[in-house]
Amino acid sequence: GLGSEDEMRAIARRMKQDGHSNVLAFLPKGDWGVRMEKALRGAADKQGITLLETVQHDGDSNLNRIVADGFNITQSRRRANALMRLTGTTMRFEPRRRQDVDAIVLLASPENARRINPLFAFYYGGDLPVYGSSLLYRGSPDPARDSDLDGIRFTDIPWVLGAAPPERDALQSLFPALATNYDRLFALGFDSYRLTHQIQLLNEIQAYRYQGVTGTIRNSANGSFQRIPDWASFREGDPKPLPETEKRLPEAPNTTRQ
Repeated sequence: GLGSEDEMRAIARRMKQDGHSNVLAFLPKGDWGVRMEKALRGAADKQGITLLETVQHDGDSNLNRIVADGFNITQSRRRANALMRLTGTTMRFEPRRRQDVDAIVLLASPENARRINPLFAFYYGGDLPVYGSSLLYRGSPDPARDSDLDGIRFTDIPWVLGAAPPERDALQSLFPALATNYDRLFALGFDSYRLTHQIQLLNEIQAYRYQGVTGTIRNSANGSFQRIPDWASFREGDPKPLPETEKRLPEAPNTTRQ
């Protein structure tokens, strides 16, 4: 499957491997965002990472205020204003963001992420690494618009990160009306078909891994497929593959069964 919960586990593992332990998450409002918060919190706990706070956003949000509140910039300004009222003086003041955060998780559509990501630097968080999911990326390079996503590390499937077989182009040519919205489902179908020829190996050889177009796949002891996706980061608006820090699959079973 291509469940977003898989990506939350991948994000938590990557942050752990990169040495982060205190995370602030910006998630979409609504049921999906609530589900991702639960998945991310559970995955972070297993990795020994503290999810300090989750901040909700949507397309109609005042994103400046949301990021400022999430970074405690608003509180910092209020404290300074209260101090000036108390002392009856005017002083030069530069707000300070919260100092307990060492990484950010951003789940947002490309349109919202292009607006939110620059605000992290504006509100003194330019030194914080940002992690995201495949939700950030439409599946084809758009450097002119995606330059505002520069620096974000995100997880996605090899099919859209440059490791797709020639069949991807063929499918997009055959079904141009479907390719934009269902491209990743084409990859799922591609792997599902190929896995039917790998079942015996996956069942009999515990160490066997299938290098699929949706990620590296293995069969766990209870008959569940486990998948780990690839990683990329935006540089000059273009997703570039990130070196693998670890390709070992986790032991916790996925929920997708044969």
